[in-house]
Amino acid sequence: MNPDMDYARVQQEDGIYIVAKNLVEDVMKGEYTVLSTMKGAELVAQTYDPPFPYVQAEKTNVVVGAAFVTDSSGTGIVHLAPAHGEDDYRVCRENGISFVSVVNGQGRYTDEVTDFAGRFVKDCDIDIVKMLSEKGLLYSKEKYEHSYPFCWRCKSPLLYYAMESWFIETTAVKEQLIANNNSVTWYPGHVRDGRFGKFLEDLVDWNISRNRYWGTPLNVWVCDSCDGQYAPHSIADLRAHAVGEVSEDLELHKPYVDEVKVKCPHCKSGVMERTSEVIDVWFDSGSMPFAQYHYPFAGEDRFEQQYPADMICEGIDQTRGWFYSLLAVSTLFTGKAPYKAVMATGHILDENGQKMSKSKGNVIDPWEIIEEYGTDAFRWALLADSAPWNSKRFSKGIVGEAKSKVVDTLVNTHAFLTLYAGIDGYNPSEHEFKGSDNKLDRWILSRLNSLIQLVDKGLSVNDFLNAAKGIEAYVDELSNWYIRRSRDRFWGSGLSEDKLAAYGTLTHVLLTLSKLMAPFTPMLSEDIYVNLGGGESVHLADFPQADEAMIDKALEQDMETARQIVELARNVRNETAIKTRQPLAELIVSMDREFDLSGYEAIIKDEINVKQIQVETSDSGFVDFILKMNLKVAGKKYGKNIGFLQGFLKGMNSDETRTVVQNGGLNITSPEGEELQITAEELLVEKKAKEGFASASGYGLTVALNTDITPELEQEGWVREVVRAVQDTRKKLDLPIEKR
Repeated sequence: MNPDMDYARVQQEDGIYIVAKNLVEDVMKGEYTVLSTMKGAELVAQTYDPPFPYVQAEKTNVVVGAAFVTDSSGTGIVHLAPAHGEDDYRVCRENGISFVSVVNGQGRYTDEVTDFAGRFVKDCDIDIVKMLSEKGLLYSKEKYEHSYPFCWRCKSPLLYYAMESWFIETTAVKEQLIANNNSVTWYPGHVRDGRFGKFLEDLVDWNISRNRYWGTPLNVWVCDSCDGQYAPHSIADLRAHAVGEVSEDLELHKPYVDEVKVKCPHCKSGVMERTSEVIDVWFDSGSMPFAQYHYPFAGEDRFEQQYPADMICEGIDQTRGWFYSLLAVSTLFTGKAPYKAVMATGHILDENGQKMSKSKGNVIDPWEIIEEYGTDAFRWALLADSAPWNSKRFSKGIVGEAKSKVVDTLVNTHAFLTLYAGIDGYNPSEHEFKGSDNKLDRWILSRLNSLIQLVDKGLSVNDFLNAAKGIEAYVDELSNWYIRRSRDRFWGSGLSEDKLAAYGTLTHVLLTLSKLMAPFTPMLSEDIYVNLGGGESVHLADFPQADEAMIDKALEQDMETARQIVELARNVRNETAIKTRQPLAELIVSMDREFDLSGYEAIIKDEINVKQIQVETSDSGFVDFILKMNLKVAGKKYGKNIGFLQGFLKGMNSDETRTVVQNGGLNITSPEGEELQITAEELLVEKKAKEGFASASGYGLTVALNTDITPELEQEGWVREVVRAVQDTRKKLDLPIEKR
């Protein structure tokens, strides 16, 4: 019973019952009278007649106090079974209650339980209830739904047993374990003091023995005379204490090791036999750093070179498994942490966020993924999806997207280079790369070295995600901007200086990118690196180092602005259903930043297919404003006036709305004569292109295309359609690209 909880003595007919005060109404059926109330502490140490009088031990059938007893359900009184529950066992042990177990190793009642002897305990539940009823000991019965353990393989209900076991007294080194954990860098960082740290704070001694046949035999011998114990430290130690000769090729597993008897060092006359248990396999896993080199008996040099490990990586569920067993064994043996860093990865879930399980039929075979999409796409999908310690929703579609966006794009970029290099007879070994004055070359090389800095910074702190995202963005820039904007340079005849600069730049970029991506996509990186003459293997090459002299942040920013202008203008074309092949007269750009249009005008004109570009500091010349009240901000403030204000704003003309935007608000008098001052934060401002223009905004920019198509522009558009049709026909005929 809970010593601090209130209990009631309740009379019903001729019986008097004790039940938690807060549960009286739930438990008692029919008419009853509460005679008195008391704290549970007043009932502690009282004895009672047991409902099951099969076993009478020295100290049983007595009320004890326990804080885990609650009045959330039941009666507020818990019947303890010390052999079948951790809390039950602990409380009985603390109170000196005799240990009683009436269930054997097969889960059947022993002969003491005369009414159910030999029967499986779970088969007796209903019969036990019937027996209590027949004896007049059953007040009422109800069904409760609660959590219960089942075998994960065969789904059979499991039984808890209290069994004699061997323990390592890990609590004796608890403070050292905590100190060693604090010296470790965890990814994610919260695991150190959270999940793992709290586990160490609540540490219990390690149950090291298992009652199984196969496994590492527990190296403890017990004397048949004095019950003394002895644990040999080595094979040599075992031989020194053995009775008789021990074979030189002694097999240290059952049953062979059990044949070795040991002279008792305690009573000097007894013979010791090995205890029957094997060691917990987690102890084997925790011994890995030492056992792999047979340390301390051999391999000292190699051990010293590799201990402690720089990092270990496993699933988050290994917090109480391998992560702990390594730390515990190492702390016990050397006093040190066995690793400098730990990465606890999340789980791979199905596309609906459910744990993969054969029984659910939602398991994805990784070999099928690799067969269909390749190893590199599979790796990239996992590394670039989210931080490694986050659980990941996984599907074939994610791998397919990774293959398309990154792997295939790089394959095509590499193929583009080798195709044109083959046509021109370009050999990178014959043309030393010396850099380039071409703006596109300088930009892609600047971006490459900025990327190296980003990836190096990320990998140094195990941030794979941002490193991968940076690479992914760069691959897109390389393919969809640099190569597309440089095609004419590769198409030209002969090996001009500009073409050599383009070949040299693209070759240098792909070789460097292959080294940068080698940890992510080892197969593709190796293929590109070796094919372009990088050397024997990319995995034998040094990781790239950024050349800061090649980084031009101003150039990167200006090129990014140009790309943003192009992106917004393409959006306008898509929304207005005007193909890029159809020339337009004018593009107007409004921005509030410094931008040298002259250096990028030709690129933007060609990308958007416009005749003229005009840069404005304001978008007032090509957009009108639509104003509405921001109800989230202003609804409560203006209350009944909201309807009036919305109508007033709707009725404003373009000049009036522009004035409001420029002034940052407006003053207005309500129908009741109240002066209202509307601020910019209380307004929603929507931009709408003027007649004859279509616009889009983003990145601090607004662009507008003149959508008026003159007969001359329309005719030019038809010419481009003819050119496109000719190109499509060449592709269908599979004509070589160099065939004019």
